[in-house]
This record gives sequence, structure tokens and C-alpha cells, in this order.
Amino acid sequence: MVVCHDIHPLIDKSPVQSFWRRLRIKCYQWRFRINLRMMKRAKFIVTVSNNTRNELLAFCSFIPPEKVIALHNGLDSRWNTLNNEELLARARKKYGLSNKRIIFHVGNDNWYKNFGSLLQALAVLREPTFVLLKVGDIGPANRQLIRDLGISDRVVHVQSASDEELLLLYNLSDMLVFPSSHEGFGWPPLEAMACGCPVITTAKASLPEVCGEACLYVEPFDIHGIASAIRELLQNCSLRDQLIARGKCQAHRFSWRHTASRMLELLCT
Repeated sequence: MVVCHDIHPLIDKSPVQSFWRRLRIKCYQWRFRINLRMMKRAKFIVTVSNNTRNELLAFCSFIPPEKVIALHNGLDSRWNTLNNEELLARARKKYGLSNKRIIFHVGNDNWYKNFGSLLQALAVLREPTFVLLKVGDIGPANRQLIRDLGISDRVVHVQSASDEELLLLYNLSDMLVFPSSHEGFGWPPLEAMACGCPVITTAKASLPEVCGEACLYVEPFDIHGIASAIRELLQNCSLRDQLIARGKCQAHRFSWRHTASRMLELLCT
């Protein structure tokens, strides 16, 4: 059995800056396609979303569709709402977030994460108390964009965080904004929902499967649309409460116990 999480190497839309980078991408894609060819020997191929299943079959016509099973990832029970105000206050102070409205983003600066659109939306929202908290790498292009937009003092960057730290940050944040143009699955929205942090994301690739009706959807490159959704979620308490409640229900639908049980069934088939 093989598990396929995504096919990002075959749909890579990152900016190509040099001949050697283009060559590295082509070589990686060639190796990836060879690995895909080997999958036809597998008894079953499990994909982590229906969207990834459809994309895999579109690129790999040599794989019989009946061998490809979509099975969602689960969600660990560690992601939950914290009620320890003292602990949260210490975390706010540690990251310089006291008296701030926190717009959270988790993920590395890969092309499909579309982090630049979120930076531009932050610049549209001129309120100085609106702060973007970013966990994960920020590449050179977006570092320069932060400077060009004049928002350096409103971006709090955490290069990496343990699960314990992430749990605190989800609970501190007013929202998670996840404007990806593509995802194989997309864990951060689910983790945020389980922690009572409302979510803004896009209806692209696997994200509607993961988020259902428990979030606000925006177009990934609609800067003013993203900014408007952020402002609405910060100002509309009723909407915020609705999304928190729906998010909790949505997150509970994803269980590692169910995923493991289904995997065991396939292995025993």
C-alpha cells in the first residue's frame, strides 16, 4: 500500500529565477514521475483527500481508479480550547502581542501557501492593532514585500514552534487566515477549529473537503476580499461565535481512530 499526500511537484507554480533552478525543478519532477510509475505495483493507493485522488488519476492514467482510495487524515486530540488565562497572558507577553488583534498564519513560504496575498491584505487593513503572527519560513521575496508594504512592525515572525507552542498560539489568535491556492489536505484550518480559532480560507483543492461550512471562503488572490473578510470577522461577534461552534463540530469529524481502522481494513483485504 502507498499513501499519496499531494502531487505538488507536478503542478509547481513557484517563480523560476534562473536556468539552474528550472533544471532542478525539471529533474525533481522527472524523479517524481518515476516514483508515480512504481505505484501501479501497489495493491492500494491511499490519498488524503478526494481532490488529491482526482489529481493523481488525471496525471496517472496508467493507475486503475479502483485501486485509489481517498481517506482523510485524522486530527490529534491535543488540539483543543485552553482556559488557562495566565498561561495565555504569558504567551501574549512573550511574543509582544498584548492589546493586539491577531491574524494567524501557519506554514512555510511555498508557492501554494500564497502568503504574499495575506501580506497585501494586512497592508490594506491600516489599523495598527491588527498584527499578523506567522509561524514558518518567510522567503526572500516576501521579506522584501513586507518592507515594501511598510508593515514590518505589524508582522510577528516565529520561525518554528512546537505543538505545545502552536496550541497556545491558536488559542491566542483572533483567526487563522489560510489563503492557499492549493493543498493536498490542509491541517492548520482543522487544528485552528479544534482550538476555537475561526478560519478564513479558500475553496481550492482539498480545503472545502476539510473545512466544510465551518469557515469563511475567499478567493486566494482577491486582496481586498481577504481584507474585507478579516475585518468582518473581527467586527461581527455573532459570525465569529457561529464559526467557532461550526469549527468545533467540523474538527470532531476527523479521527485518527477512523483513519487507522479503514487502513487496517484495506491491509486485510
